[in-house]
Amino acid sequence: MMLDNSEDLDTVTAAVASGSVPRQPPPTSHAYVHDNPDLGLLPADYRLSDDDAQRRIDQLDEELSGTVGSLADNSYSRTVRRLRNLCKFYQRLPTSCILQRYPTLDSQNPVGLGGYSDVFRAVSEAYGAVAVKRIRSHVYSDRSTAFKAFSAEAVTWKHIRHPNVIPFRGVFTSPTEFSIVSDWMAHGDIVSYIKSNAEAHLEMLILDIFDGLRFIHGINLVHGDLKGTNILINNQHQACLADFGFTTLVRTNTMTPRTTTALEGGSVRWMAPELLTGRGDLHPQTDVYAFGVVLWEILTCRLPFEDLSADAVVAVRVSQGLRPCLRCITDSPAVPDGLLNTITSSWIDTHSSRPVLNDTLREQLLLPVLPTPKLRVRGFTRLLFLLHAVFGSTAALLLLQMFPEEQLPVAILLTLFAVLFVRHLFNPTIRLVPIQTTYFGPSLLIIDPTLIAQGWNGLSAFSCACLLAVHVPMVIWLKGQFFPSVITFCLVIFASAFVCGYHDVSYGILRMRQLMRSYQPKDDHRTQLYVSGLPDEVTKKQLHQTFSVFGDIDWLSLHDEAQSSRSHNHCIVQFKNNNAAEKALLDMDGFELEGKQLRVERRHAFRLLSTQTNGQIALA
Repeated sequence: MMLDNSEDLDTVTAAVASGSVPRQPPPTSHAYVHDNPDLGLLPADYRLSDDDAQRRIDQLDEELSGTVGSLADNSYSRTVRRLRNLCKFYQRLPTSCILQRYPTLDSQNPVGLGGYSDVFRAVSEAYGAVAVKRIRSHVYSDRSTAFKAFSAEAVTWKHIRHPNVIPFRGVFTSPTEFSIVSDWMAHGDIVSYIKSNAEAHLEMLILDIFDGLRFIHGINLVHGDLKGTNILINNQHQACLADFGFTTLVRTNTMTPRTTTALEGGSVRWMAPELLTGRGDLHPQTDVYAFGVVLWEILTCRLPFEDLSADAVVAVRVSQGLRPCLRCITDSPAVPDGLLNTITSSWIDTHSSRPVLNDTLREQLLLPVLPTPKLRVRGFTRLLFLLHAVFGSTAALLLLQMFPEEQLPVAILLTLFAVLFVRHLFNPTIRLVPIQTTYFGPSLLIIDPTLIAQGWNGLSAFSCACLLAVHVPMVIWLKGQFFPSVITFCLVIFASAFVCGYHDVSYGILRMRQLMRSYQPKDDHRTQLYVSGLPDEVTKKQLHQTFSVFGDIDWLSLHDEAQSSRSHNHCIVQFKNNNAAEKALLDMDGFELEGKQLRVERRHAFRLLSTQTNGQIALA
């Protein structure tokens, strides 16, 4: 289990248990505490008798129960950390956590299985239907280690009180069992709920997840295992976060980095690349990455990277830049731009560049069209834009001198730079639209428009000026075609056009994409088929011919995996008639095409509900 900096505490606890270190050290023996401030324990905490330790634990538990945690300071999280470590050190739990009567299990067979626990449905006299999460003690080296993991989850869960977190009800312990009791979520996990409820309000469910995760981050905690199966639906049809076995505290500068490897715990398909490569520790932004994958998961109702069966392979590919297929959600015009932007920005390799869960992001999360920020360019930056237009025109004229017969291309370039010069002279406002692409490698590349306007602008202008200063005299002196100068002038033209025109072109591309999405097929009431297991070199024409035997095809979308080593991975087919789609589903699932066995299933396509439900998103 990945708990908060428990290696040092485990060392102390093991030493105490073996008798090599007394439980009540001399009052002057505080070197260990001073050298290890990340344990969250005070010097006096190591010298308590069993009864005093229980009183101290109950006191801290009562103190935390009287507050919901301050978002302005770290006192709440420090108290949680101290309570967790006291429980682990003394192998005790707060009295208020312990249930006196064990709930009555519906069956001895678990209804859910996890990596470290089994979940049973039960009935409690006090709380009605409850879920009993029974820790598998045998997967730990000894009972003491199992108790540390169990107590850390129980104490943390008890003190995360929010409408979008499953209510904690208590624990039950015995010599052979550690169990955590919480409310029973009759509607199951969020993906199963969406699949079985065509009118599920995705908009509200997404905001529920956002609010619950933001609250956890607000009290300086990190969930650490966010995924679809850990998001359950309560009786009010709200999404609630569950499973806090990997929840830890935000690491401060004084805390020891964790050495647990990614494959030892957590869920690889939702884990941020820095966790998979060991280059980073659990952090709120690793939860943000998982949040982006969860959004993709609930919008597609599919397992991320389902074509890769081994988690170890997924870990390697994600660390190399692989991400879930964006085309699977961009094919639908119902997905808001705000949601797409949140997903892509959450998947950035650098955790510091991922968004922060705040009010601004919440407001933009479900906007159909994101507002495009403007930047008013003044002074020196504006002069640099104008200089680029001059540099580009100069390079074009020099090329004309070297190639007099190429008058038309040069005239086009001169016209372009004249337009750019006039545009920046009389309209100093530019649009800040980032371009996201995977064409330059496996990683998701995001070009920051502010960086181009304020960083690359100056560097490019300086480089162009130096290149022209060197090559213009050479061209005049040689009076002929000097190949290095030709390359140089072409580079100057490209750099000048890119810096001057990038912001206008990127804004035009954005508007064109929005226009194209508005003309995409909107009749999502018809059955759509998701086809995977395609041959590597299959073409759209081949697939159209294969499926058209069942009826007229409305549209077919073949998804190229730009981040994958294969040419194609899957496609989506929509027929004009639902009966044709049902027949294709029945006959084509398992069909062999060019030596590959196809897998065909219904696609859960999202659509906009009627205006009576305020335009909320739903799945069909």
